[in-house]
Amino acid sequence: MQARCDEAGFPPVTRRQLVIEVKAPRRRPSRLRRLQRYAPLGVEEYWFIDPLERFVLFYVLNAGQYAMHTGIDNRYQSP
Repeated sequence: MQARCDEAGFPPVTRRQLVIEVKAPRRRPSRLRRLQRYAPLGVEEYWFIDPLERFVLFYVLNAGQYAMHTGIDNRYQSP
């Protein structure tokens, strides 16, 4: 049985602490739309990984909005 997607094509989301997205090759990142979708649902952390460009972005929900966090010495620790 497949999960139904909403009008934007996203699968249904229940409360989650962490969502990790790995960018697919040759696709535009959808992280801004996803951040807007996940914040009202209370997803505490969102990680965006781009393996081709070799970077990771870490977002943490604070007062209903995401703030980008950076690691120290190429390491990140969840709050």
